[in-house]
This record gives sequence, C-alpha cells and structure tokens, in this order.
Amino acid sequence: MNTYLVQEILKEDEGYRQMMYLDTMGIPTIGYGRNLRDRGVTQEEATYLLSNDIAASEQDCERNFAFWWTIPSAAQDVLVCLAFNMGISKLQEFHKTLAHIEKGEWQEAGNQLLQSRWAHQVGVHRSHRMADMLRNCGA
Repeated sequence: MNTYLVQEILKEDEGYRQMMYLDTMGIPTIGYGRNLRDRGVTQEEATYLLSNDIAASEQDCERNFAFWWTIPSAAQDVLVCLAFNMGISKLQEFHKTLAHIEKGEWQEAGNQLLQSRWAHQVGVHRSHRMADMLRNCGA
C-alpha cells in the first residue's frame, strides 16, 4: 500500500475541518473525516493534542500577562491550567486573583480563586489543588 497516496486521496475526498461536525450520517467527525463516535482518539493522540493545547495556553498567558516572567513557575503552571480549562478571555476576568498574583500575594490569590464560580464548577479537588499551588508560591 502507498500510504502517502492514500493519505492524499483521503485528504482531497474528506477535506479538513478543524472543528467537530456531523457527517452525512449524523456521526460526530473532525479533521479529515475522523469518526469520533466509533473510533474516537487513542490515548497517544489525546496526549499529543494535550501537549499542543498546553503550549497554546502558555503562549496565551505569556502574551496577556505582563507579569508572566516575574512570577514563580508554580504560579505559571496554575495560570496555564486555568487558561487551558476556561480559555484566556475568561481567565482575564479573574481580576482580583490576577492582581494578587501580580503582587505576589499568594495566600490571597489562592483565596480569591476559591471564591470564583469556576471553583464550584470544577469541584473541591481541582480548585483546592490550584489554590494550594498558589498559596505555596510564598513558602
């Protein structure tokens, strides 16, 4: 089999779609005709996508937070996780949390994060882990 030829034929026939769509049979599909209902993605593919998404979230943070290079890496990790989870525009609405991060007020940054609607949406384990990571930046 000529993998390259088959790939080029399928690219032409299927066409590329960045976002999920329903194919002619109503099956959720993405990319070059990837059947998400029956085939899904492998763990390896999901890990690759996650790595790309983390890199994009980090770039969003670098571009949008002037204080990015002045904060500890643990605080950067929290911001990247939050940007990944909710998107950079929503994260930018966390004015109080971000102000405390910028000032290095780690206890209050963690407290403010826990007072957000996000904290209730994602649950105790995730929200407390992120808040604790911020609080430990001052330790």
